[in-house]
Amino acid sequence: MENVLNILNRKLYEVNRHPEFNAKFKMLSTDEQRVIFTFNLLEEFGIKPESTCEKKNAATSVNIRVKGNELFTADPASSSRYVTAWKMYSESIARAPPRSKELALAYANRSAVLFRFKKYKECLEDIDRALSLDYPDDLKPKLLLRKGTCLKALGKPEYEKTFEEAHQLIKKMSVTENIKTVPKSTVQMKRLNKVRGQVKEKEHHVPKIPSCNPEVPFASDAVAVKYDDIFGRHLVATRDIKPGETLVVEKPYALILAPEHMYTHCAKCLDVAWDSIPCDHCVYAMFCSEKCKEEAWKEFHDIECPVVGLLLNLEMNILGLLSMRLAVVTVRRMESFEALRKEFQIVDNWKDPRTRGYADDGKFHSEDYRSVYSLTTNADKRSVPDLFGRALNTTYILYFLATETEMFGTKLKANLPSLAKNSDLTFVGGMILRHQQMIPSNVHMFVEERDFDNVERGAALMPFFSLINHSCDHNITRQSLKEHMVLYALYPIEKGEQLFDNYGLLYAVMEKASRRKKLKEQFFFDCNCLPCEEDWPTYFHLPSYSHWISSPQERAKIEKALRNFNRYMELATEGDIETEPNMLKNMFKMIEFLFENVPLPFVEINNIIETIKRVESLHGNTFLMPKI
Repeated sequence: MENVLNILNRKLYEVNRHPEFNAKFKMLSTDEQRVIFTFNLLEEFGIKPESTCEKKNAATSVNIRVKGNELFTADPASSSRYVTAWKMYSESIARAPPRSKELALAYANRSAVLFRFKKYKECLEDIDRALSLDYPDDLKPKLLLRKGTCLKALGKPEYEKTFEEAHQLIKKMSVTENIKTVPKSTVQMKRLNKVRGQVKEKEHHVPKIPSCNPEVPFASDAVAVKYDDIFGRHLVATRDIKPGETLVVEKPYALILAPEHMYTHCAKCLDVAWDSIPCDHCVYAMFCSEKCKEEAWKEFHDIECPVVGLLLNLEMNILGLLSMRLAVVTVRRMESFEALRKEFQIVDNWKDPRTRGYADDGKFHSEDYRSVYSLTTNADKRSVPDLFGRALNTTYILYFLATETEMFGTKLKANLPSLAKNSDLTFVGGMILRHQQMIPSNVHMFVEERDFDNVERGAALMPFFSLINHSCDHNITRQSLKEHMVLYALYPIEKGEQLFDNYGLLYAVMEKASRRKKLKEQFFFDCNCLPCEEDWPTYFHLPSYSHWISSPQERAKIEKALRNFNRYMELATEGDIETEPNMLKNMFKMIEFLFENVPLPFVEINNIIETIKRVESLHGNTFLMPKI
């Protein structure tokens, strides 16, 4: 999209129309007007939205699978290389034509990696998929032997029948084929049968909130929504809150997978998909199950399927894709465009700023588009180049939705002036442009713990979480958990005190001037949190608690309270959170004790906070490197 923007800017400068364009665009008051203006501008300068996307192709599938084979068979064996091979086999599956020999071979090859990972259940799924397709007869014995071994590892009695089937096939084969495709001796077959137990995937337990806010069904009654002219809508404590308390368990209005994970994670639920299955039409979506595949098709993928590749080819980022996803799922959920227009009018005419976006029952519902529509866009603070860049993104998304899908009843003709006069189309364009402005200030990254890092699995639009303001020393923390996000208290929070999240700019890792500059550029506010007001030092310049505490007796008490922390930190670093099941509870007690006895900031409390966040992450979404 950057290239398109540059071409358009050059054309404007060539005819000396840039000042005129800026003046006209600045006068536009609605997002729908901005979309219409951009459509007409593209037509005037002869710029037709164009792009290409890759299709399913047997040769491409084979080429990727062969590269996967080279990695899988290379010495020495390593988990990281096997994971790369697994990803390549999944991409080969995505790119293979439906029900083709290439698809069967890709499933079979991926089953070999899953077997090495001891993921026997997933391995069996891939084997059965391969055998149900055009899988070569001369390779079937080897695949059946692998299937029998998996069945035996899982304690399934039918493994003997499967081994017998493999032997019968071997007998029918020629001597040459035997040498190429099956174990050379009974000893080797016995070795195949000696396997360890299935590696169990972690189960996610969504925490329950014992007493909920009457206005917010998924939030604790310990928090309430408030409004004032300084902070806007925000959350405050209705009582004293202890560190570790669960305060909110919100399901996103919409989730979208980061494009770089399309061959490793499910496009619907975002979970790691070891034995993923492909979309039948595009090469850009994989799913963990038939259930997710069917649900995704009904909710959004039938519309996105022919479009997403076109946008990725134009280097549209995840936030641009999310602006489209929000529009697609919202239009799908509403009865008609007219019903959606009425919803907009209700929110636009709402009198009470505190409850703007609430439903007719007087409650805040994350699944209700009103809660999304009510979020800030900062349109009045954005420059013309900022707004126009987002409008250009929107027109391309809208053009492809109109001409490649039946989102508007039928595929529309690729005629820009005609599209600009279609009221339903430009109405949806206004929605998408609103999302383009809303998302940078309100989106939350859905993360997973992987190799000691928080990796962005995807993006989530969380309307209620978006009400929480920023502090460079936040008193709450978020945990990504399957299809939910959970909010916990980090510090003791007194009744009447505001809850603060962190927008990715911590005092400990970035000095004050840089933090405030970035916050101003993206979120349009001047940060006046305590670390900014007092200019707290970054991590390597933080004092110890001993800097604040001179009494030997008080120091001794603190040392006693922290006596187990170093061990907890080592366990958390190693990812071993099962050895000490009370680790989190004990660290929250440390926080409570330190908070009451030592003034902030100091390095020990920072270390405990970061260790708590690490443990919470390990209890949430993870990508664990399989052992071989």
